[in-house]
Amino acid sequence: MGEAVIAKGRLIPFPGATISLAGQSASPVRDFVSLSADILVPLQMTFNIQAFDDEGNEGAIRTVALMRPDAREESQGKTTNQITRITREAIGAWWEAAQRPGERLRSARIIEAKCLVPAEIEGLFGLEFKGRSRVEVTRDQDGCWVDSANITLVTEAPLTAWIDEEFGDATLSVHWSPWAVAGNPISALLQSSLDGFRAAGWKVEYLSDHFTERMQAHYRD
Repeated sequence: MGEAVIAKGRLIPFPGATISLAGQSASPVRDFVSLSADILVPLQMTFNIQAFDDEGNEGAIRTVALMRPDAREESQGKTTNQITRITREAIGAWWEAAQRPGERLRSARIIEAKCLVPAEIEGLFGLEFKGRSRVEVTRDQDGCWVDSANITLVTEAPLTAWIDEEFGDATLSVHWSPWAVAGNPISALLQSSLDGFRAAGWKVEYLSDHFTERMQAHYRD
């Protein structure tokens, strides 16, 4: 049986670990979704869309959500569109139909996703106030993934992402230690995904202190 041990017995030892990426892409949001498909299967994304007049002056911003039927979070105060799968192609088709005259897509956020893990991982475990906690790995048509819905808020799921369509920047937030502490198959999968971004011309511009050798050794002690 394979298990990924959570650093220092904590389920979320360092919320806020971040990886900043920058790409030279005509469609950063769509490219990010495509390149991260080996670690993230989006269930819900929100898109910030801004209107511009004929002289280029900024106008109103509207927020639209794309949500799969199996998403658990309700989009409050947003226009919501049901979609079977959130892929590069699906986002492109939606945007072609949804874009109004003078509008630009400014940014997008993956706010709910299935966080994928290698097939050999059967569960994660850690110690909480109530004792040992085990997080099961779910297997379905999307792959092998961690269901964190009963453990944390969506904002503290193992991975979340924000993408700036205008400047081509993206921030991948890492909230669970198996994805950040080197030396296990899950962190290796994340690094492999980052290699894929690099191969596609993206740069890893910033890694938070959580990824330094000193902090990595601290988490493993």
